[in-house]
Amino acid sequence: IDRYLSGWERSVSSWDESTEQGRASLGIAERFYDAVTQPDAWFGAVSSLLASFGGKTALLVLDSPDGLQPITMPGFTDVAQRLYAEHYHKVDLWTLAARRLEATAPDVYCLLGQDVVPVEVFEESEAWQDFSRHHIGAFHLIGAGFKVGSGAQAILGMHRPRDDGAFAPSDIRRLHPLLPHLSNALFLARRFDAAENLAAAGFAALEQHSAAIAIIERGRGILFANGAMERLAATGALHLRREDGTALPGRRARLALRRATDNETFSRLVEHATRLGAGGAMQLPLVGEDRCLEVLVMPLPKRLSPRSSAVGAFDSGRVLVIVRDHARPVALQADLLQSLYGLTAAEIAVAHTLLGGRSPEARFFQLQPGQP
Repeated sequence: IDRYLSGWERSVSSWDESTEQGRASLGIAERFYDAVTQPDAWFGAVSSLLASFGGKTALLVLDSPDGLQPITMPGFTDVAQRLYAEHYHKVDLWTLAARRLEATAPDVYCLLGQDVVPVEVFEESEAWQDFSRHHIGAFHLIGAGFKVGSGAQAILGMHRPRDDGAFAPSDIRRLHPLLPHLSNALFLARRFDAAENLAAAGFAALEQHSAAIAIIERGRGILFANGAMERLAATGALHLRREDGTALPGRRARLALRRATDNETFSRLVEHATRLGAGGAMQLPLVGEDRCLEVLVMPLPKRLSPRSSAVGAFDSGRVLVIVRDHARPVALQADLLQSLYGLTAAEIAVAHTLLGGRSPEARFFQLQPGQP
């Protein structure tokens, strides 16, 4: 990350906000960062960059051994996008040049089409004759590339039609300071996308579980509560309420227990777990009944956290709360335990045995040779 931040510092220092060009460059950089959490914004961000260089079409793609992944392609029709993705990226001399440069160029590089592919060679190429000439008219190029990890690189290409004239070295000098920002934004977007996909899968599993489950912050603010937790709150056993006292989880909702003494104990467990301690368990008496619920508090597994800043196996500052009826224990499903904690089948079996009140030794003697 230091590499990305140093790029930010270098490029910011090269812009003068008192000039129209400097303000335009800063505006484009801001649009790159907007696209980190709004994938649809990539089209507008790259379109604004393209317009500032007088181009007519552009592409921003991730190129890896697994294939080409388009991010946005302003100026390409749907047909042109499909044709390029299916075949023409394989014979695009500019893209092929970028792939060669990846092995020897610095982390971030720029290029002009005429410098890497002579005009007379491009005129005879399949990409021009069969594709570009008929679909997008791209004849001149200014491009860039940078590594994004896992053997992949991002490739940016901006094009002009033949009659509009070629890009010049001065255009490279204008483009280069923007590239660290584009690199930063793509780096962050890929991290957030992966984290959100993992978190979404985990949330779906938690939502379907019969145990009451919530994810909360240190101040007991609710980030997630499944249906079982909401149903439990409706019985009055605990509260999911906003600061104004209204019920139901939502913005600024907090998880609270009915009795002040229980709340104090619960707060201590939450504080311990948010600091990556073991958390713990407490009993929660049910109103008018001779039984208790069991409240389990533990650090939040990183796989359930949308924050890329989570370090190690758990997310500091957030906790997982599970409320279950001790008289009617419900075991977490094996696939959920495996997803959240990476447990093996044997470890899950032992956990289920303990939940049922039997010893680990009993599970051991129950297993037959060849069983997990």
